[in-house]
Amino acid sequence: MKRLLLVEPDETVRRELGAYLRSDGHEVLEIDKQRALELCQERVDAVFVWSTREAARAAAVLREMDGSPQPRILFYAGSERAPADESSAPAPPALVGETTAMRDLRATLRLLAGRPRTHVLVGGEAGSGKHTVARALHHATNPRHDFVHLTTTGLANLLERGLRSFEEGATLYLPSIEAVDRSTQRGLAGLLAAHDGFNAPPVRLVIGLMRSGQQISLGRLVQRAVHPELAARVPVLLDLLPLRKRRSDIPLLASHLLSSWSKGSGSSCPCLTSAALEQLADHAWPGNVRELANVLERASLSGRARIDVADLPAFEAGRAGVDYELPSSGIDISEFERAMLVQALALSRGNQTQAASLLGLTRDQIRYRMSKFKIPRSAGES
Repeated sequence: MKRLLLVEPDETVRRELGAYLRSDGHEVLEIDKQRALELCQERVDAVFVWSTREAARAAAVLREMDGSPQPRILFYAGSERAPADESSAPAPPALVGETTAMRDLRATLRLLAGRPRTHVLVGGEAGSGKHTVARALHHATNPRHDFVHLTTTGLANLLERGLRSFEEGATLYLPSIEAVDRSTQRGLAGLLAAHDGFNAPPVRLVIGLMRSGQQISLGRLVQRAVHPELAARVPVLLDLLPLRKRRSDIPLLASHLLSSWSKGSGSSCPCLTSAALEQLADHAWPGNVRELANVLERASLSGRARIDVADLPAFEAGRAGVDYELPSSGIDISEFERAMLVQALALSRGNQTQAASLLGLTRDQIRYRMSKFKIPRSAGES
């Protein structure tokens, strides 16, 4: 049997959690603001923390109890771990990139930071950064609020106990709305409506919605996956681009990831050779930013100052598949072929061999099409 210190300021929640933990065979010491100093003299095996805002106080209590600079094990019921003190607080999540899409995203989050009751849906492919966007919005709004990563069980508990335990405010992150049944979604909509209707601390819901590579509008995906009553309470839709559509951000992302890991380990930051960067930029990245992070982390384990092509995995040949759909009005296939040829020549500055590589053709096939469409040999040169 473990002796647990239960940290939760809400008396009703504390009583319910205490009863549950005791029924599971634990001895429970409950802590509130009045009894905190008394319990500093008690010996406990671990601390059970329901809310992130209580984690710092719990860690301080543990340090006073045994003089250790590090707290003993903390059990977190529904929220992500909060730092033991402000000096150890992590840096805000970085949304790295200078493409128009990333600059627009950061600008939107800055506006939303001043509207802590506005609920948001973030659509994106697996690994595209939905969780990072949720954390960045939370930090920009008020990092002292709770950040609650809702699991299926956590959502059920939330619907049962309500939002009364969030005394200062919270960000609720629901990563996969498509995994939540419609009845539960409707219950969540009712919970938000009841909370928003009173002068209560601001609680923001951030919903994650999985996208595939198909080009269907985010609005249509929301219609398919989200209960209308819940969708009506979420006015802001953020659509994250996959990494293959913002390849110019790859050098910045790679540098940021390598730098952050080196700071955490105290080691020097490796750099990427131009050949390695070229190979990274040429990959389709079906796993998006998460895949890039995994590749770079493995490569950095070599300990070398420079990461070269040999340190990277042998990516499968070929580029990403078709990432667009035929418009309902149709297209002129001949004009489409001509437009692709002109763009390839422009990107390659008129180099026909490079243009052929971009289109998956031979140089002779490029020349044939240039003649077919009466494109001058000087096209694309600068």
